Amino acid sequence: IGEREPLLSLLRTGVEAAKANPKIWFACLLQFVSFADRIVLGTFFSARMQQTAIENGLSVAEALSAARGPYAIASASGLLFAVVFGLMLDRMNRITAGVVAMLIAGVGYFAGGLVGDPTSTAIIPVAILLGLGQIAAIIASQTVLGQEAPAEVRGAVFGLAGICASLGILFTNVFGGLLYDMVSKGGPFFLIAAVNLGIM
Repeated sequence: IGEREPLLSLLRTGVEAAKANPKIWFACLLQFVSFADRIVLGTFFSARMQQTAIENGLSVAEALSAARGPYAIASASGLLFAVVFGLMLDRMNRITAGVVAMLIAGVGYFAGGLVGDPTSTAIIPVAILLGLGQIAAIIASQTVLGQEAPAEVRGAVFGLAGICASLGILFTNVFGGLLYDMVSKGGPFFLIAAVNLGIM
């Protein structure tokens, strides 16, 4: 059994690989935002739905029930689109697929920030877009990493991408939470929409 390489050394190897191939940085950015998307959809989307339902006079139990529907729509649409997007990846450049994923997600999260009453029927197309954007970002990040990571340092590159994913979670929880509490309930959506479109 060979000796384990130190963590900092692995990270350095991943960064060097990314410097040599900017497409790896792009994949790491996709990892960052795909996990940020998960936090917005799983935390702030649900919280906003429940809070608005309570403000509209529903009980806590009724608010929880009302929030399940749009979240289920987002999840189901994401699962269905995963098949479609997977077929698309066989016919298009992986980098182009990442750009398309960022566009879909950016539009979806921007629309999510604009919806005034997430308990209205207007949330249904937004929930679909959010589900599509999230799954597209996840699949695109994994496929670009799989294509661009050199075989001899693949573990180090995926480790770097994992760190970027963790940073995406931390970033969204901190800054998304501040925006949600201090600016508006749509703040986290606009934040992540801007990140998606910036990467695009």
